[in-house]
Amino acid sequence: MAAAPEAEVSERDERSRSARTARTRGNGHGNGGAPPAPRRSSSQAQTGESGARPPQAAPKTGVSVGERGISLVSEDRSIKLRLTGRIHLDANSFRSTRPFTTTGEGFLIRRGWYETYLNYLDSWEAGLQIDTSNLLQPVFDAVVAYRGFKPFIITAGNLREPFSLQQMSNINQDTFIERAAVDALAPARSVGVTVEANGERWTAVVGGFLGNINRGVEMGGQAVTARATYAPYLEKTDLVHLGIAGSYRRFDGNDRPTTLNSLNATDAVGAAFITTRAIAGASSLARLGLEAAVQLGPVRVQGEYIRNEVERDLLPLGAADRRSRRFDGAYVEAAIPLNGPPRAYRIQPNYGTHFGIFGDMTLPDDKRVSRGGLGVFELAGRIGYLDLRDAPTGGGFERSWTVDLSWRPEPNVKIKLDHSRYEVRRPVSNGGDVDVALTEMRLQYYW
Repeated sequence: MAAAPEAEVSERDERSRSARTARTRGNGHGNGGAPPAPRRSSSQAQTGESGARPPQAAPKTGVSVGERGISLVSEDRSIKLRLTGRIHLDANSFRSTRPFTTTGEGFLIRRGWYETYLNYLDSWEAGLQIDTSNLLQPVFDAVVAYRGFKPFIITAGNLREPFSLQQMSNINQDTFIERAAVDALAPARSVGVTVEANGERWTAVVGGFLGNINRGVEMGGQAVTARATYAPYLEKTDLVHLGIAGSYRRFDGNDRPTTLNSLNATDAVGAAFITTRAIAGASSLARLGLEAAVQLGPVRVQGEYIRNEVERDLLPLGAADRRSRRFDGAYVEAAIPLNGPPRAYRIQPNYGTHFGIFGDMTLPDDKRVSRGGLGVFELAGRIGYLDLRDAPTGGGFERSWTVDLSWRPEPNVKIKLDHSRYEVRRPVSNGGDVDVALTEMRLQYYW
């Protein structure tokens, strides 16, 4: 819950720009995922659906305030409205072998989201997410879903295209502060319509999309995107997950130039490590994504590979080089809870395209700090690469390593500490080679 590559990249660029304008070297102000479900199905409760909170009783009628925000429930329970939000406060410091023109070192409000979710007759659902810290790209999810044609769900609005395991995950529940750099090759949010369904072990979703609502729906071309997952082994929290996704987006001469870069994975630095710049004559963008995950006992390992191919049929017939451009990237990560249960796996969708994913760190009630516990801790590591080189396009090559320690003391609070190292190899015209060491800390509060 993407637009033409430039629109997708711009969504990430603008989010970073709006955050950069608020950064200082000691203080500062103001930079998807699916929101929590308005309701829980029985299968979600059995698998400890995302957030891993204990099963909750039916909401009280009237107005109530709790861990899940402000709830308003009609007397006949036909209408349920929740007002929620999230705040991500980041602090970071980095060292590099070459100075950057723009840096994001210091403190920033990475996200300040206002969110509202509506459920009507358990058949109609709607969600709206507004980032108050991002004046250039304020609208994230803006969707309506209908569940009346079981087993199908139909969703329309500005939502994430169904592509990539880490893209489909809720940002509140991400294992690391920054997503892997290969995220630059996945579509982001676009205006479109999807149809999805799931069984006990599988999920499938397909949709048609235009451009992003913030950047101009008519300027993003037209795309068809689909994702399917299957769990050949699924026993409580032990599982094997396999997934495949594909996307094809067509452009014409009126759409924005096609650009791919790694900014989404390096927002904290405030500058793209590598970029293709505008790819001349781009007429289409084809994407293929492969994903796999294994969770046995407390240990979870997951990885993805994504490949993009940009066709250049809009170049003049006499152009010397009309070859397509190909780029790829991948990551592998592993995580283990140090004193708590493993993460839950969600087959049932909230709404839209967000299912076949892992939920948040599982926090048993007796481990909450407010109940006398220590909270739960998770340790994780990741390696990955992003290759934007396809001569004569010399976008560069990025290799990275990241370790993360996360602490969840309460259901609504999480503190994360990450350290990453990047090896960046790029042409002199793009700034030359650079090595970066980045340390980040995040306090996130969501309700």
